[in-house]
Amino acid sequence: MSALVGKLFGNGNDPEKEERENKNGAAAAAKLFGNGQLPDEVRGQLRAILLQMRNERNAFERVAAKAQRSLEKACEPAVSVAPRISELDGRLGALEERLRAVEQLALSVEQVEEQQRHLSSRINLAQRDAESIETLLGPIRTDLEETKPLLQNADQLRTDLEPLLELGGQVETLRSDMSALRQELDGARESLGGIQEQTETMEQRSTAAVEQMEALSSTFGEVSDGVRAADERLSELKESLDSVTTLAEQVPDLRRELNTLRALREYVGQKIAELEEQRDLVDYATNQGMRLAELVRRLDTDLEAQQENAKVLVRMEEDVNRLRAVHDELTGQLDRLADRQRESARTDDARRAEFKALHELMEGRIRDTISRFEFEQERLETATTQIADLRTALSDAEGRFESLLEAQKDVAVVRTELTHLNDRVASIAMDLAPLDSYVERMTAVKADIHRAEELVKQVAGQADGLQSSISNTDSQLAALQDLAERTEQQTRDLTKLRDYLSQFEQRVARFEVAEAAVEQAIDDAARRQATVEVMRADFNRMLQTAKETADQVRVIVESHDEIAEGRRLVDDVLSEIRSVIAASERLDSRRREVEAIDDQVARAEAVIIDVRNTLESLHEQKAFLEQAMETAGSLRFQSKRAEALIESLREKNNREKAAAG
Repeated sequence: MSALVGKLFGNGNDPEKEERENKNGAAAAAKLFGNGQLPDEVRGQLRAILLQMRNERNAFERVAAKAQRSLEKACEPAVSVAPRISELDGRLGALEERLRAVEQLALSVEQVEEQQRHLSSRINLAQRDAESIETLLGPIRTDLEETKPLLQNADQLRTDLEPLLELGGQVETLRSDMSALRQELDGARESLGGIQEQTETMEQRSTAAVEQMEALSSTFGEVSDGVRAADERLSELKESLDSVTTLAEQVPDLRRELNTLRALREYVGQKIAELEEQRDLVDYATNQGMRLAELVRRLDTDLEAQQENAKVLVRMEEDVNRLRAVHDELTGQLDRLADRQRESARTDDARRAEFKALHELMEGRIRDTISRFEFEQERLETATTQIADLRTALSDAEGRFESLLEAQKDVAVVRTELTHLNDRVASIAMDLAPLDSYVERMTAVKADIHRAEELVKQVAGQADGLQSSISNTDSQLAALQDLAERTEQQTRDLTKLRDYLSQFEQRVARFEVAEAAVEQAIDDAARRQATVEVMRADFNRMLQTAKETADQVRVIVESHDEIAEGRRLVDDVLSEIRSVIAASERLDSRRREVEAIDDQVARAEAVIIDVRNTLESLHEQKAFLEQAMETAGSLRFQSKRAEALIESLREKNNREKAAAG
């Protein structure tokens, strides 16, 4: 603008140039009015006109400097807005990074879901194992104190799962925060869509204003050309005023025209200065509109990314819902498992009571057996007393036999006695024939006693093996050991009885009195054999129960391993859920940043409103420019009239010169 003003009106700050212009003006005046023919009044008026033109030029330069300062001031808001826009870009970049972190969180949630499915399969396996344990616990009649660690582990597992249940509320809070964030993003997207529409409208208006300014610039160039043509024509007018004396009557009209032209030029200069200032504002508004359009495009890109992230958050919410459903199912399964374990505990208590009753019954039978053995021992002692009496009688018989041998004098008598004795021995042998079957039965009883001893030894060995794994059977094993010791004592007693019976078999051949006692002993042995059979059945049942208990202990140990693995998986799930909580906190911080971005968008809307007001002022200035263009048209018409007047004056001057010549 200053260059254009300088081109039109010169530079008022250069004295040498002013002096040259004065000389040129004086030379033009001398050429126009001739040497010495210019009146003093006209010369003074011309000086006044030149001084006024110089003042107008200086005023135009000051206006141009003022417009330059206004342009710099107008650029200051754009410079102040640039750091905010860069800060907004940085925040948008941070938001993108956090959204990528949200995507990573979604991946971690998928991993948590995979681990949850793995945990569910493990828990199903543990449930099947628990069912198998429940099936195996059916025939258990012994104390199941070994199951207490399993119950404690299950209770501990349920206790560990309580924080996981408490996390359901936090997950619900996270879901509500995510829905609120999604609503805020939708609102921001709608507001940014409105901003984008307003920005596009502002861009269209700015483009129209730029086109109008270009048209005004071209019009201003035409006006400047007209002004320069007017200056040239004025110089020609000055050259053609050599014979101004003949046109003295037209000087007032020319003066009025010049004053009108001067006023019009001043008015046009002011309008041009205002247009230049408004052009700077239009340029500023255009730049702001372009920047806002770029910002809106960036915000559109960010909104698309936010929409994608919102979709990701929706998917993550669905995954969290599925995880919560799996968690609820897992909790229900754990509750059912706890119910089954409580039912198993009640069943175990009932079976423990049944086993206790059976144990008491067995102890009663053992006491009865011991009392029977004591009774048999008393009978054996009685038989021993009778055998001692038989020994005494046998000694007496031997003494008598010796006396008979000493008194043997008569062979015939002896032979007769021997014959009678042989007959007696044969009859005794016939009488002792049933004793052979008794001996065989006693041999079978001895074999049964040996087998009972071996069975007792096996039971003692198995009891020793089970003592390390089943602590609650120690008392029973001790009782069995006592019973085995008593059985061994009875076996030793029976061994003594066998010795006594061998002696009795050697010596009782002569005595028929012992037959009834022997038959009673056989009956007692039969009763003892039945008792031994009952004890054998009890031992077999106890052995089977011990084997089943050992198998169940192994299953319980394996279940302990599975439960430990499940606990580790639950710990992993809890750690993942803690990471989800941390991610929700990060989402809250991101939501606060989005709110800050909304504030920035609100400020951008305020800037857009300011730009809209500026555009309205530009429309007003456009109307003013149209009025200025109309004034410039009238000025062009006046300049044409001046040219016509100058041509007429020049023709008239030429005619006068021709007439004078």
